[in-house]
This record gives sequence, structure tokens and C-alpha cells, in this order.
Amino acid sequence: MATYKEAFVAYLQKEGLKYTDIDERAVRMSWNADNVAAGLEILVIFDKENHNGVHFMCTGFCKVPENKLGAMLIACNEANKQYRWFKFYVTDKQEIMAEDDAILDMANVGEECVELVARMVNVVDEAYPSFMKAIYA
Repeated sequence: MATYKEAFVAYLQKEGLKYTDIDERAVRMSWNADNVAAGLEILVIFDKENHNGVHFMCTGFCKVPENKLGAMLIACNEANKQYRWFKFYVTDKQEIMAEDDAILDMANVGEECVELVARMVNVVDEAYPSFMKAIYA
């Protein structure tokens, strides 16, 4: 029986979508974005022991200067209120992290994961101007 990750990778290959295989549980996908000029990288991490949970992470798109930490925490809080399925926070490396979790069904793991990656890209791209405002305002 295939793992959730294997089923996801098979779907990506079938659809001709680019990805980087990280390890036995994780895949990285790079997507273009309108507001984030460098694009976004989404890490898709499947639960251990082939459980049906998956975790999506996006970081590296916004570095927070020390003197703007307070404003950025407020911006993250606002984004968390606006985008209820995603959470934003400042990491120990002073970068903004976006995360999401989902429970999947083996029958549609590929479609669901690609949809959630696309949604994460859209949400991060929409929230990005408010993060830039927190830094430069």
C-alpha cells in the first residue's frame, strides 16, 4: 500500500507539477506569487507512520527587523483573524511563518494537497502587503 506522500508524489508526476523530494515525509513546491517577487516555497510534511494528517509550511518570504517586531506581531494577529484556516507567526529566526494542517483521504490526497498549497500561496500573497506595511510604515 502506498503512503500518503507516495500518492501525492504520484499525483504531482501525473499532472506534470514540479516538486523537490526532501525526505521520506516531505516535499517542497515552489510557486509564483503576485506580491512576493521571489515566489513562495511551500513545504508539505506528511504525518509519521502513514497517518492521514499533513502539515503545510511557508517561510522565508519576510524577514522581520528587530525594531519592527511589535508591529509585525500585530500584523500577524490581523492576518490570523482574516485567514481562519492559516496561522502566521514570527519564528526564532525573525521570519514570518505561515502554517496549515489538514486531514486527508487516500482517494484524493493529490488533489487536496495541491489545492491547499495553492490556497496557501494565495493567502500568503494577499497578506504580504500588510507585512510590508508593518516593516516600512
